[in-house]
Amino acid sequence: MPEEMKGKIKQLKSAVGIPKYMFAGLILIGLSIAFFSYSSSQNAKLEMEYINSPLIGDVYILKNLEESSEYNHYLLKVNDIEEDSLVVSINSYTYNGIIKELDPADGFYNVTYSIHKDEVKGYDESGELKKVLRDYSSLAGFDRVLEYQIQDSTVVE
Repeated sequence: MPEEMKGKIKQLKSAVGIPKYMFAGLILIGLSIAFFSYSSSQNAKLEMEYINSPLIGDVYILKNLEESSEYNHYLLKVNDIEEDSLVVSINSYTYNGIIKELDPADGFYNVTYSIHKDEVKGYDESGELKKVLRDYSSLAGFDRVLEYQIQDSTVVE
């Protein structure tokens, strides 16, 4: 290429800037990453607030770390709060992950037991607590109560 032509090309290149729209994709990706990071940190703060200040109706989704089958998630629902204890009931099914609504036949048993508030914090620290649900829709089925029935083992058929 002739030197005269090279000089003109350099002159044209220096006169024309890089188009800003070429960076729009990178800017959108950066903004998306920032948004999701912020959203994740806000959700973590909110969930920690739920753990530290439980309310009646909260549902804890827990993962049984010792269960070998894929159906290792179970739920506890706070039915009452007594000083430093939570009165909870367990649901009738186990699930293979975090759920947003119960199966139609599922619900929480009418049998309750007490756990200390610190036990929930222990679940969180050990990784067993996966999510805390609060302010859920009644359509999700978390309000459903099932009667626990014990089968009589003395009955012979």
